[in-house]
Parts: sequence; C-alpha cells; structure tokens
Amino acid sequence: MDGINGLAGFQALITAVGTGLLGGLTAGEWDAAPVLFAWVVAGAAAGFLPHNFPRARMFMGDVGSAPLGFLLAVLVLWTAHRLGGWLLLPLLLLHTNFVLDTAITLARRMARREVWFRPHREHFYQRLLRSGKSHAEVTLWEVGLQTGTLALLISYLYVGPLARGLILVAVLGMWGVLLRVRAGVLCQSTAPPFGRVVQGAGVKRGLGCGQR
Repeated sequence: MDGINGLAGFQALITAVGTGLLGGLTAGEWDAAPVLFAWVVAGAAAGFLPHNFPRARMFMGDVGSAPLGFLLAVLVLWTAHRLGGWLLLPLLLLHTNFVLDTAITLARRMARREVWFRPHREHFYQRLLRSGKSHAEVTLWEVGLQTGTLALLISYLYVGPLARGLILVAVLGMWGVLLRVRAGVLCQSTAPPFGRVVQGAGVKRGLGCGQR
C-alpha cells in the first residue's frame, strides 16, 4: 500500500529494522546474513523517505512497492529459518497493520461481490485521509503505532509464555480496534459530503467515508 506520502517507506523502514533487531537480539548473531540484509532494506527505505515525505518529489509506485513487499516477506521467512522458527510469529506481527488492512478490505469487497482487483479507495488509511486528515498526519499516526508494536515485540523476547500470549493479543487487538475506529468513528464524524458512487474508468470515486 503506497497510496499516500511516506506510508510504504516508513512501513519498510520500521519492519526491516524490527526484523534485524528481533533476529540479532535473539541469536546474538549481528553479522548473520538475514540480519545484515534487514539493515540493507532499512537503509534503502531510509534513503527513499526524504524524497517522499512529507512532500513527495518521488513515488514508489507498484514497481517499487511490490518488490519491496516481496523482499520483506522473504526476510521474515529467512530470519525465522536461520535464527529460530519460533521467531516467525513475532516477525509476522510486525506486518499486522498492512496485512489486516489489505485482508479486511479485500474480504469486504468480495463479500459485496465487487470486482476485488479493480482500483478502489476503501483501504482504512484512505478512509482516514478522506475524513480530512493530511498525508503527514495519517502516516505519522501509523508510524507511532508501528513503533509501539515493535517495542512490544522486542519485549516478547524477554518474557514468559503467558506474557507472550498477552503481547500477541495486545498487538492484534490494538490494530483491530484502531482500524475499526479509523474506518468508522473518525470518518463518520468528519467526512465531507461525498456522493455515493461515480463510475469512471472502472474506478469507484467519491465514496462517502462512512460507506460500508
């Protein structure tokens, strides 16, 4: 998801740094190949961000975001395979926000029997943007929550089984509740009076922020 300034870049930066930290802290092998590769991905994202946030002079697009997402997915599997299979769950949870946003949005579109692969404006971050928030506000909100998620997952490494379970529930619950709030309360309270649907070039435009 690269629809607003800085969103995909910060996601890549935080998840790559988080993968490197989780892998390095777990195994103590800071020179392990997946850890080093995580720093490379993080460095690439950090180098891109000044050109894309807060004002965009360069865009990632599908050509950049799709390979980057693939690299991050491979990095999760590689790190878990190389440094410990039990790391797979916390590594996956680093990506909770993007996974939930995409999965819930696509599931809702398919449930409504829409053509799910067509362009749309129904992602949760897009709803928040249409509620009147700026690109920078939405992205920084996401960054703050993702940083909090990373802190929880680092603490996951040092606690017992019960506390780990509570951390996992807290991460999923936090993103689940906040996605619901972003889609509902904020949109309904601040959305401008968009029309229902205007068809054009196969894209639904002008959807009301609170539309389900």
